[in-house]
Amino acid sequence: MKFWKTIGLILGFVGLCATSALAQKNVERTLDDIKKGNYGTPEQRAADLDKVMQQGLQLTKDQAPKVSEINLRYARRNETEVVQQQMGDWAKYRKISALQGEKDVELKKVLTTEQFKKYQKKRDEAIWQAVKSWFW
Repeated sequence: MKFWKTIGLILGFVGLCATSALAQKNVERTLDDIKKGNYGTPEQRAADLDKVMQQGLQLTKDQAPKVSEINLRYARRNETEVVQQQMGDWAKYRKISALQGEKDVELKKVLTTEQFKKYQKKRDEAIWQAVKSWFW
């Protein structure tokens, strides 16, 4: 059960890891923090994600504030709708997944096709890394 909680929180936080060296460090730090029960504030999680996305996707001056707003809104929603809720791990995982789907729809409107594909690839790699760290 703890596995699903960890994966759910990672899905919510890791929405993206953009450059390989920074992404690796960011995911490892995030996994360590989550395992210790330290999720950070929604504002911290959104700011960390903003930095990674800015570097990895080379966001334009027009895109950056829009992406930051989306990241902060969903970090806050994850906090109130998942982290602070008394629900089972599987329910948390499903809720995080649903929120991530909503966030992806919004990001797709802001990012170019190439940026969005890169975002998806790095997000999926980060999730896989989280799964592997749990089992191996």
